[in-house]
Amino acid sequence: MAQQSVEKNPNKAQQFLEYFNKVIVPEASSVEGKRNKIITFFKVWGIIVTGCALLMAIACLNPKHIDFGVFFTIFLPPVVILVLVPLFFVRSLYAISAKKKILPKLLSFWGEFNYVPPINIYTALYGCIKNKTGIGGLLNEIFQDKRSDISIDHNIMSRLLRYENVSFDDKITGRYEDINLELAEFHTYYTTRDSKGNKSKHITFKGVCFSAVMNKSFKGMTAISTSSLDKRRLDRGNKLLIEGDVDLGDLFDAGKKFLKSGFDKQKLIQKTQEFEAAQEAAESAPKCQDVMLEDPEFRDMFNVYSNDQVEARYILTTAFMERFKKMEKSFNGGIKAIFIDNKIYILVDDRKNWFEIPFFKSATDINNYKEFINDFTKLLAIIETLKLNENIGL
Repeated sequence: MAQQSVEKNPNKAQQFLEYFNKVIVPEASSVEGKRNKIITFFKVWGIIVTGCALLMAIACLNPKHIDFGVFFTIFLPPVVILVLVPLFFVRSLYAISAKKKILPKLLSFWGEFNYVPPINIYTALYGCIKNKTGIGGLLNEIFQDKRSDISIDHNIMSRLLRYENVSFDDKITGRYEDINLELAEFHTYYTTRDSKGNKSKHITFKGVCFSAVMNKSFKGMTAISTSSLDKRRLDRGNKLLIEGDVDLGDLFDAGKKFLKSGFDKQKLIQKTQEFEAAQEAAESAPKCQDVMLEDPEFRDMFNVYSNDQVEARYILTTAFMERFKKMEKSFNGGIKAIFIDNKIYILVDDRKNWFEIPFFKSATDINNYKEFINDFTKLLAIIETLKLNENIGL
């Protein structure tokens, strides 16, 4: 039976309610106390700042001629700078604190899961404040190796997405139905320059990636996408610079980064050898081609590519295609999937923030977690919908 949302399964809903009251509420109570203090402070502070800004704006106005443009020019900046900006910053710190305390226990309802927070200025400052490490600790938190906690396999992701930079958010790892899985939230982007040298940022993915080890081995690579993919990129990934993907401005920026990091002749030789080996391997490897499957509805919904036509049909059986269509309809946004190295990666590009705990709702209210529960159970349902936990040849 496919994993159902808690609220749609009466028995599961009752179990979760009991678990929530027994395990989550005691932990969330301390978080709720901090949230109430923050809100109370900013209410009082907001009234004071707004009142002072209002008096200042009125004092500067000509009583005979009220210019609302001047009024708001004087009134709004203090309110934004002294109230809204600090509130945004403190709310981000609250989110880190709430997630670290609540999510691990919340996830335990479904099994053995670990929550890994992102590494950014907010988590760094939170760690600094919690551990009382001072400025040195803050700098250490900011500049530590990000790959130690959250990372993606660039050789695989770059086959599906064009990007230069990755911004990581939350990550959840664990085991469910005897399957090891990872859920990584991130977004990828690249920049371009116009004829005047102005840069533009292009987001190519913003969502969550589900990855799991398959109970089926395969040597080739098969990709499925609701949008078309570049077959050259599928073949090569980030091992080669693809013609037309890198302009002189990109190369100039890459050169500056290399020079700043220091010139290392031996490392340069090693990287050159790796590049040449990757180039040779890519040129000799089978090339991806379109796969024409028997299911007309599946063909209309997805583009399918593979460097092994026989293996693609071995993976994408009629039953599996039906299950994949069902899974795709449960998500909003584009879907990309790749079968490679005995693993499946599914990217849900819905441009939303996943795994959030709202700031303006009570941390002890079970309704506050409905979106998280629905999102998480939909991701877990991938295992049962696609029957990844069954060794049935898909």
